[in-house]
Amino acid sequence: MTNRKLFVVSWCVFVILASAPRLFSQPCRLEIGEDSDSEVWLEGTVGDSHVRVYWSVEPDGELMGSLYDLNDWSVVLLEGSRGPSCGFRITEKRTTLSDAPQPERLWEGTLRNRVFSGIWRRSEETGAIRLQKVSPMDCDGRGKWIKFSSPQFPISFEYPDNWRIVETLTKNLRIMCPDPRAMQFSDSGVSIVLNDGENKLRQNGRFTRSEEDWLLSASEIGTSCDPSEALCMKARVSRQDGLTVVYGSGSTRVYEAGAGYSGIGEEEAYILLLTDRAVYVSSVFVNEKATARIVRSAKPIPARP
Repeated sequence: MTNRKLFVVSWCVFVILASAPRLFSQPCRLEIGEDSDSEVWLEGTVGDSHVRVYWSVEPDGELMGSLYDLNDWSVVLLEGSRGPSCGFRITEKRTTLSDAPQPERLWEGTLRNRVFSGIWRRSEETGAIRLQKVSPMDCDGRGKWIKFSSPQFPISFEYPDNWRIVETLTKNLRIMCPDPRAMQFSDSGVSIVLNDGENKLRQNGRFTRSEEDWLLSASEIGTSCDPSEALCMKARVSRQDGLTVVYGSGSTRVYEAGAGYSGIGEEEAYILLLTDRAVYVSSVFVNEKATARIVRSAKPIPARP
């Protein structure tokens, strides 16, 4: 009798499992667990290039992302899809100033046990891809900071050691954080722009001087302000090491790197006012505390006699 009961119980369990939804039709999630996360950061090699990669995958398998080469921080957008058993087909969407069309590089590979391995193809060329999944990156500014100072620039400041100044023009600096997710967008990072002239001491970015006050525009296109406009408000003003600091934040339009309009982001914005010049500091897709620390570290450089 006991054996008969055991047989009946076993048969019932079998029937329940057989009639349940086909969980095993999801081999990607069952076989590799967290490798099926919707957001993934990776680092490794694509051919001879050492790169950092970010991608996100929608429930339907559509993939979007970007990578950059650690040698020159050049950004490449990614589009593709994830198929059964975590097989991926990804196309590099390179931007170029040339009118001549450039052949796109196609990836094919799988992500298993935290490693993406596969090959890339372009025309008759092929190469190996091997990327290791890493912890999510961000722009919070943790770690060692270093000082920037140049006789061509009126202020010195500090920034994270693992970030990079990718533009070093006399009147324009751009500091990029190492997160490939942020680097999908052309305006990401911290921009530091030197502005000369009386006009820039009254209208600068999203700030407008009105009598004794600085007004902040909440519009995403950063138009000048009038006290009667509903989208304008008083900015916060403080003093710091011989500088007047004007602060505000608001929406801004963001664009994919080398591509078109993408949507609305949040801009942290400051003006550092010197006697006859202004330094406009703005950040997009950067932790606001990191931007504030860069501004707090700013000090005027005395002009050479």
